[in-house]
Amino acid sequence: MVQGVLGPKDLSPAQVSFWVDAIRRATESEEWQSFVTRQNWRPMFLGPDEMKQYIEQEYDATRSLMKELRLSKK
Repeated sequence: MVQGVLGPKDLSPAQVSFWVDAIRRATESEEWQSFVTRQNWRPMFLGPDEMKQYIEQEYDATRSLMKELRLSKK
């Protein structure tokens, strides 16, 4: 399962940069790392561009599987 943070589409580049930096620092904290370990999660920080690409790839893979299983009309 992917955990993420979303913001409104009209954030300025400075606002995006602020939040990316803040979230990256939080995910690097000892407290977060401990939490991730307890949950048996695989840590993976992705910035906005990488996350968009990841979501598109996951969507395409899921859509392909749904078609193959005939669970989708498209």
